[in-house]
Amino acid sequence: MDTDCFGEIIYTDDFMWNEMGVTELPKHLYHYTSLESLTLILKYNTLRFSRLDGVNDKNEAKSLDFPLANTAIFTSSWTSHSDESIPMWRMYTRDMDGVRIKLPVNMFRGRNAPTVLEKGGSSTKYADSIKIQRKESNLIFHTSRIYGPNKVYYTNEEKYLHSKILHKSHDNYIRINLHDLGMFKEKCWEFEQEWRFKILAFPDGFSLPDDEVTKETLDLETYPTIDKFIDVNLEPGIFNEAEFILGPKASEAQHILLTSLIEKYAPEARIFYSNLQIR
Repeated sequence: MDTDCFGEIIYTDDFMWNEMGVTELPKHLYHYTSLESLTLILKYNTLRFSRLDGVNDKNEAKSLDFPLANTAIFTSSWTSHSDESIPMWRMYTRDMDGVRIKLPVNMFRGRNAPTVLEKGGSSTKYADSIKIQRKESNLIFHTSRIYGPNKVYYTNEEKYLHSKILHKSHDNYIRINLHDLGMFKEKCWEFEQEWRFKILAFPDGFSLPDDEVTKETLDLETYPTIDKFIDVNLEPGIFNEAEFILGPKASEAQHILLTSLIEKYAPEARIFYSNLQIR
């Protein structure tokens, strides 16, 4: 294959191992959130994936050649850092009074273990089907594939931060690569030690003829992705394996609320107080 013609996917298994030093995938990940959000997560046993154009870093996930490509990717962000993080408490809870969740990485319905692929990093087979629909068209995509967990790479190099997505072959076919988008962030975000799950609104290795139908398919401005988030089903009972840490500024009432939630939805889960002493 002519790589100059097709372009190269940066986020591969070799890149993970050789450049990022990822020797194995984590067994558990951590997620900071509010008690209000946790209540909904536990009640519906779902995890919300947000569209990439709505993430907190407005400089990330920009494409050089595919306008609005970040509206075709949904993400759920976690961290591998087992120690509590003051910046994470401040950014992702209201006043450091939320909760940090610890869950195994095979949390989604089906409990399938993630597998590292040649392209795009690791991937998880999901036991249900996810439907992604576009506005004012018959363009509907179904997938049972969740990419991740994959570690975000932190860099200030332009070639990583603003990726090329559309690659045209000599026989006038266009191949779409959404693997790289959302996997690179500026170094100022490195404190997050982020790992991401992603859902793509286009098939992996998607190739289309360079014609008017393809132009319509790729036109995310005229035919935008309808949903701004996707709620993904978790494995029933998964929260019985969870650990919850209550934020360093949580009140006694919030501790009572968390205890009540765990007693109702995950009686075998464990609750801990924060180790941080903050006034």
